[in-house]
Amino acid sequence: MSKAQVALEFLMFTGIFLLAFIIILALISIYGNQERGGITYLLANEIVLRLSSTFSGVYGVGEGFSYLFSLPPQLGSSSYNVYLFNNTDGSGSSIFLVANEFSNLTSTETLSTNISCDQSLFDSSKGSCVLESGSTYNISVENNLLVIHKIRASSGGGNP
Repeated sequence: MSKAQVALEFLMFTGIFLLAFIIILALISIYGNQERGGITYLLANEIVLRLSSTFSGVYGVGEGFSYLFSLPPQLGSSSYNVYLFNNTDGSGSSIFLVANEFSNLTSTETLSTNISCDQSLFDSSKGSCVLESGSTYNISVENNLLVIHKIRASSGGGNP
């Protein structure tokens, strides 16, 4: 066996192992991204369900009651917004959470009451109230409506 043949076989085996290593890393990366998306979806559902129960609880207590709540600053590793829409038929409202990193990731919940918000929170192009991640809000019941006021902008953390 010549030295050239040994060197060539060594390079060939090294190349095969390197190619296999790259394929394994690609598969691990794809699996990790899928898992991260699944975890983000579960976190989104948790936030939406907490908001729904908070809004229902405040509405259940009735006129004159108010409650402070904060949204977590991030959803896993991505920022997000919560959109509150009043249903067009007047039957209540809907909560939509949209994660900015995963444009196809949304979580929704329906409420049996209508919602009103500060003009600073209202997005006329979307026809909804927009709650930003990390901000603190006050919710109260006024004239049989849930009314949301922004207390402070993103500052760090908190839970709804």
